[in-house]
Amino acid sequence: MALASVKRTAAAIVACGMTVTLFTGCKSGEGSTDSTTLASSSTGKEAPVGAAPSQSAISGASGSSPTAAGTAATAPTASDAKGTPALPGGVPPDYPAWATPISPYTKSLDKWTAPMKAADAAGLKVWIETDLVKAWKTGPDRFATTIGQLAAEAAADPGVVGFKIADELGQNPQTSTASPEEALRFLHDARAALHAAAPGKLILIDVIGYDLGCVPGSTAAGRAKCLSDNAGNDARLDLGTIDRIVDSGYVDELDITTDMLRPEQYQKNFKVTRAQAQQAAFAEVQRRGWDKKVIVNTRKALSWNTDTIPDVATAAALVPDFIDVPTAAGAKAVDTWSFSQVYGKTGRPVYQMSPGYETNALWDALKAEKARGVQLFTHYTPSSSLGSVGQDIAAISQAFTGVFCAAGTG
Repeated sequence: MALASVKRTAAAIVACGMTVTLFTGCKSGEGSTDSTTLASSSTGKEAPVGAAPSQSAISGASGSSPTAAGTAATAPTASDAKGTPALPGGVPPDYPAWATPISPYTKSLDKWTAPMKAADAAGLKVWIETDLVKAWKTGPDRFATTIGQLAAEAAADPGVVGFKIADELGQNPQTSTASPEEALRFLHDARAALHAAAPGKLILIDVIGYDLGCVPGSTAAGRAKCLSDNAGNDARLDLGTIDRIVDSGYVDELDITTDMLRPEQYQKNFKVTRAQAQQAAFAEVQRRGWDKKVIVNTRKALSWNTDTIPDVATAAALVPDFIDVPTAAGAKAVDTWSFSQVYGKTGRPVYQMSPGYETNALWDALKAEKARGVQLFTHYTPSSSLGSVGQDIAAISQAFTGVFCAAGTG
């Protein structure tokens, strides 16, 4: 299909909305394209300014990349009946070819697919969540095995929207990608392999937009210090790198953390409220055009009993600045980690709903947000159940519209 035709088709299709994430997804009948294939091969797509490296620069550029060097990209095959919906007027999805066979996954996955099926049946938008970066960096065998497992899980529940494949991409060079170029190589390989193994599923990543927290457009002296503080770790993805990721065609949704400072820091150093800083952050997202190219969501951990959110009252007090303001400013959904989980920094369990499936101030606030139409996501693993999977999913459906279900890939 010629590029002009792809763009006209994309413009005519109603998709989910912005793609930098606060977690949203499309399901059949909810703005997705059920039977229309909308895709573009990398050979038929113009390279936008600041786009990802060419395929020859990506493939084989790193020994850690499992893809074969020089493999040519191809257009989607006829088997990709569902395709991936493109944002109207946005970047057409890019589906590089994947030459390495993906072996069927044969081990039992019932522990992980049972919550997905239950959530789907409860009307939640279901994403499969995995740390695919870890598998990719480990090597081709581990990467291929993980792709096979993800494909099997998606096949077990056809209602799955897609895969969340990276948590805070580029944040830690030891556990994530160590440079913008490595991040783009990873996304290239992940898009190619998952499209080959599970065509029609969306790809979502989350990233921290550190400089978004520095009040873009401000002339206050505090902005220079904020930007300087953020420049200390060049493995972090700066806004220019996020531009390249958005332009690459390798992701469909972007879940963005705006890296807000404490309210008193904004008052002292910028003479604005944190709500005004959030508004400035999303104005910058729109100025860069991310929301016109991918689906843009936002994210904020709202569990309590952590090192920064000690109790439920503190968590509930964050709802206006981290749900109301971003969604009013254009974010399509909000990801609010986590329903029930063991917090790695402390080893203690954290919650959104209180143990015993009891309500609390945060839970009441989340339910009120859902009631007024806000798209809200949480995270779920059956390893941290409050009781049973069925009870957990029923509770999640009270306050959320979607859920990131753990893949169990390690």
